[in-house]
Amino acid sequence: MKPLILLPGRNGKTSLYARLRPRFPELVTPEWIEPLVDEPLANYAQRMAETLRPQLSEGCVLGGTSFGGMVAHEMAPALGLNSCLLISTVRGPSELPANLQALRAHTQAGEAGFEGVPLLKNRFARWTAWAILTWELSPAAQSVQTWHLHGDLDSTFPIGNVHPDEIVPGGGHVLPMTHPDAVEGFLRRAHRPLLCGKIPMSSQ
Repeated sequence: MKPLILLPGRNGKTSLYARLRPRFPELVTPEWIEPLVDEPLANYAQRMAETLRPQLSEGCVLGGTSFGGMVAHEMAPALGLNSCLLISTVRGPSELPANLQALRAHTQAGEAGFEGVPLLKNRFARWTAWAILTWELSPAAQSVQTWHLHGDLDSTFPIGNVHPDEIVPGGGHVLPMTHPDAVEGFLRRAHRPLLCGKIPMSSQ
């Protein structure tokens, strides 16, 4: 069976998927590589794809949660995929919430502009903030079909800002940890059709 690759959130903790591992033996959860200084998200995704390519001789099904979903969206064309699965994330920069949009002024100084910002206490966190806020969906990624699962109580990316294909009632931002049954169902509904190169629902 083709690998099911799920990228983690920006903290890089692959334990996010611990409750899914017994259900998907083919699950692969890569760790983040080190970004270059002021590296655009699309460029980072392409480099990340190169680290995975050697183990994907038969292709894969690709997805990610939160920041991982954004990277997966940009990684898909680099891996020759025309679709990907999104969990608790956004389909593009226009869906980012106002509280994040308000930080755009910091991007003018590159990732260094986020030094001193609360909750961004390490270099990777500062880079992800800069990369998200300067993200422009690449032309190749714009042609990728996406299937999106989102919780209606997600406080990081509020439901009113996004247009998911499936909604998890009572679900917050870390659905693979808190609602593994819902995520498993979502993955299984998408997994088999994607193995045949098809998307199970119309992308919005």
